[in-house]
Formats: sequence, C-alpha cells, structure tokens
Amino acid sequence: MQPVQDLDFKFRYVRNNQSQGIFASKGSLTTFGLTLKDQALAYDDILGTYSIGRRLVLMLSQTAQTSLTFPKGMLEENVIVIDTKPAIVQTIKRRIDQITSRRSAERHHQRLLQEDSEYAFRTVDCGECGAVIDVSELERTAYVYCNYCEHLLDQQGQKVAPDAAYTTCPECSMFDRVKSYTEFYFYFLIFVYGFSSSQRRVCDRCAQDVFGKTFWLNLPFLLGLPWSIAIKVRSTTGRDVGLQALPKANKLARRGRYPEAVPLYAQMNARYPEHPGLLMNQGIGLLSSDNANGANEYFSRSLKACSNYAPVLRLLHQLAAAQQQANNG
Repeated sequence: MQPVQDLDFKFRYVRNNQSQGIFASKGSLTTFGLTLKDQALAYDDILGTYSIGRRLVLMLSQTAQTSLTFPKGMLEENVIVIDTKPAIVQTIKRRIDQITSRRSAERHHQRLLQEDSEYAFRTVDCGECGAVIDVSELERTAYVYCNYCEHLLDQQGQKVAPDAAYTTCPECSMFDRVKSYTEFYFYFLIFVYGFSSSQRRVCDRCAQDVFGKTFWLNLPFLLGLPWSIAIKVRSTTGRDVGLQALPKANKLARRGRYPEAVPLYAQMNARYPEHPGLLMNQGIGLLSSDNANGANEYFSRSLKACSNYAPVLRLLHQLAAAQQQANNG
C-alpha cells in the first residue's frame, strides 16, 4: 500500500441531509488520521465509511463519540456526515478503507495466532480500491466480495464482470445497476411557486417508480418534466448486455410473480453462471412467493459462489432476527 499523502480539503458538516453553514471549514487527511476543523479522528476511531456524491458518512467508535466534541446535532447514532467535492470524498474514503481494513485484518491475524489457528488466516487485496478483504476461516469460493467498494472479485483480487455499478439497491435490497438520480418537483399555486429536489441512489427498477411519480406530479406544470425524462433515459440505457432483463425480472420477483421471472433469470444465469447477486434475487423472489425452502436453497448457492457475499449475509441476519422476534412475540 502507498504511504498516506497529506490531503487538505474544505468541507461542511451535514445535518438532516442539509449542509450546514455558509463557509466551509478546513479538513486534512494525514498519516495519523482525519482532522475535521478542530477534531482529530485517529484511524482506529473510524469503524466504516460510506459515500454518495458529495457526502461522506463516517461511522465512529464509542471512544470517538465520548472523547470528541462535534457541533450540536452533527453526531447522530455514531455517525458523522460531511459534504465536500466528490473527488475528495472518494480519495478520503479509499485511503481510510485501505488503512482500517489492513489494521482490522492484522488484529484478526493476531487473535488467530494466540489461538494457534494461524493457518486459518487468509486475505485478498482488492485490485480496485486497495482495501484488504479478510476471508479468514471462510471457504475458498469462485468470487470474493469487497465490502469497501462493492466490487465482485476473483481470488486474485481482480474485478469480474459486470462492473461496479451493479450492486445492491439501498431501497429494495436487490442486485441490479444502481445510480444516483435527482428527484425534482416544480409546483405553481396561483401566487406561489417553487421547487424541491433530492438525490436518490436506487436501482433501475426502483428508478422506474421514481420516474412515474415525478412525471405525473410534474406534468401539470411542465417545467419539471426534463428531470423526469432524464430518469427514464438514464435508467433504461447503457445497461450490461447480459443483464437487460434484470429490472423486469426483479419487478416480477418482488411482486410475488416469481414463476414469470424464472425464464428471465435463466437467460442471465447463462451469461453469468452462479452469480451471487442473481442467486440472491431469485431467493428474494421465492420469499415473496412464500417459498422459504426454495429461497434458502438459493441463498445457500449464493454463499457457495461467494462465501463473504455481504448482501446475502445481511439478509439472512435480518430474516433470523425477524423470526426470533416473531417467536418471542
């Protein structure tokens, strides 16, 4: 890994999805950690990162929460959000992920040494973002998932098709192409007019729902229609040739019409055999059709293809928690 080069940048804190203040503050990234104005975060204080556009989300340790003093209301549920240039966001995220992933893997290595289980330690270096993926004690499978940049890799850490735009949708939890869209509305009420806009990071299937909603609400006033049409165009063009039918298949699967989606998934599986994302979608479709046994079979196949595939692991955890709650209730 390359040594961390000092990086100075300007940023603003974000609260309630709104950037705060008129003037930006100074921040810096150094060998020792991340400084936000007068608050110094050591790399060990940062448990995880997430980025979208100009926003960088930092998940902080309990130590950071109790020892640092952020502006009132900026620290919510152990998370700080800052706003800066998209290129700076990606640079900061990548460097933090590289350092924290290596440190986490090394701590795990030391624990295994103490347990006389060093043979179980195994990592893969992500060829895309440079993070270290700890796959210790996991079965060696065809794919490795980078939880930092969401790329699907081979065992040598090299990216495999399709590209990284195909990932898990934050809103519907299905595998598809995910993009950021501007949800824009214009209104005119006799003497009052205005507009509202927000960013939505969704898959192509969910984008169709956003398009429908914005189109009909903007239609009476016309001025908002270009934004609606842009959503339609961006969500239906430039898709991977082997996954053209994925939004339609996912829509059918989600609506409990899984049998109609089967031939579509079969077509895509022929192009991408045992792809963990496609297998997960089929499992979700079977769940929506009240076929829990069939769903579990597909989730198991997904993990046999990629033993650390985080989207399926999260889904199984959520299902187990829901079942536990139902049993307790």
